[in-house]
Amino acid sequence: MKHKRIIKYFFILLATILITCVNKNEKMNQNTDNQQKIDINFPYELKLKKGKKELLVYGIYHTFDPNDSLFVGLKEKLIIFKPNFCLNEGGNWKIFDTETETIKKSGESGFIRYWCNENKILVKTFEPIPKEEFKYIQSKYNSNYVLLTYFCRQITQLQNGQEINDFEEYMHSYLYNLKAEGFPISDDIVDEYDSLIHLYENVFSEKFDWKKFNPKNVWPNYDLTILNKINKAISTYRDSIIIDNIEIAINQNQRTFVLMGGNHLLEIEQTVKRIFEETTATDIKIPRLP
Repeated sequence: MKHKRIIKYFFILLATILITCVNKNEKMNQNTDNQQKIDINFPYELKLKKGKKELLVYGIYHTFDPNDSLFVGLKEKLIIFKPNFCLNEGGNWKIFDTETETIKKSGESGFIRYWCNENKILVKTFEPIPKEEFKYIQSKYNSNYVLLTYFCRQITQLQNGQEINDFEEYMHSYLYNLKAEGFPISDDIVDEYDSLIHLYENVFSEKFDWKKFNPKNVWPNYDLTILNKINKAISTYRDSIIIDNIEIAINQNQRTFVLMGGNHLLEIEQTVKRIFEETTATDIKIPRLP
């Protein structure tokens, strides 16, 4: 089992390196306004079937626009595929009273959770346990720079059009949630926010303006700043957990639907194909996701 896990992580790391090389050679038309909209073929789907087992991984760009045609296509896929279990990227996004409000505030991850709730289908996130992720990354990098990386990752999310009322108030809540999930942040959230702004301005030698932040400075497929390196380490760790959780879902369900970012799917596609073949070729029972 240990040998199998080592092979799995090797494939994840290899895929990440290959995708990074492709991006650096500009074979994927990087769009500086939206990391996910870099391929005209998104949404991109991976559909696998063997016997009674079916897996559909739907790779998309991130959006908070309820009028985006992506949601029409996503809903059609869900209705046709008829999943009995769904996994979403990005954690347990909140759902609201209406589909439109949910999309505006929680994007496509919120939408699939809303849809599953309406259709009484079990849905879970495939993300790692935050506290364990934080502990792993902080063992490799300075805690202040790790926090700044999460902070800037959240900025890129907001740049995709997520509906918020006030940036500073939103980020105070975000830092409070990180603390609640186990990141070692002081009780003075306002002071933590101010310290992050100060660190940001020192790192980038510019006055902080979240709307002007260049997402290339944090995306894991670039090598411009320390934040790129930290984010790449976060992504590699997350992928190892994500693959494990997809494997569990395949084992325990007949029709599994997975929603994730298109670039992310491209990075792990070959590993997902391999674990689908391995899982459907055995009768080993794996414990359900908690």
